[in-house]
Amino acid sequence: MSGARAVGAGLLLAATILVLLAALWHLQASTLKDPAFLSGWLLLIASFLLGLYGLRKRLTTLPLGRMASWRWAHLTLGWLAIGLFLQHAGWRLPDGASEIALWVLYLALTASGIVGLLLSLYLPRHLRAEGKTTVHDRPPLERARIAQDAEALALASAAESADGLLSAFYAERLRPFFAEDPSPTMRLMGDGGAGDRLTREMAAQARYLDDRDRQRLAEMARLATAKAAIDRSAIALFWLRAWLLVHLPATHALLLTALLHAAMAHAFSGGGP
Repeated sequence: MSGARAVGAGLLLAATILVLLAALWHLQASTLKDPAFLSGWLLLIASFLLGLYGLRKRLTTLPLGRMASWRWAHLTLGWLAIGLFLQHAGWRLPDGASEIALWVLYLALTASGIVGLLLSLYLPRHLRAEGKTTVHDRPPLERARIAQDAEALALASAAESADGLLSAFYAERLRPFFAEDPSPTMRLMGDGGAGDRLTREMAAQARYLDDRDRQRLAEMARLATAKAAIDRSAIALFWLRAWLLVHLPATHALLLTALLHAAMAHAFSGGGP
């Protein structure tokens, strides 16, 4: 099942469960029972089950089922938890310190989760559209190897060519490109067409070179294309990890806050979160 279809299937299943639960809550309300008791405990259980996904990602050597199945279950349970939370909160804004904390944490968790979902759907597909099938997990090492190969070509040209055109062009335009790491702006906005401009400059420079340096420049162009692909891969990897800096701390904080909220509600109401 493709990523988008898995998301749709999970959302449909969660909506179906929520409709059935809504009928049960309506039945409880008609018998003067507080539906917050059921929704609160279901929400607490769902929160802990959602937290198990992070633990499963660390236990890669144990036979605990396919990660794709865990990911789909996590996503489906996440949609379900959103509905449970809104139902438990009574579809109203919070008015106490405990409720405000839960709202803030759930909003942070939900927003970061949706951002992570969109990134996981878009970025791998974007890379595949460019002919890449994997996200590089060692961009600095690969970038350094490419820079060394380009430097060797420039040194060979400087040693053999009398005019020094290629080595001068390399020092002025290509060496900075091969040495640079994608900037925070590039991570967010792209390179602004700098890669295309460099390609055009190399094509224009080739007209002034002899055959041997023209071949070297063509090899540098190939290396530049590979380096640009690695940069895009590094950007994808950066964003695929960056959203977790919000999602994971919010998960841990939410579990602790939800336990505290459940204990306080149980103490003051005699048996409901």
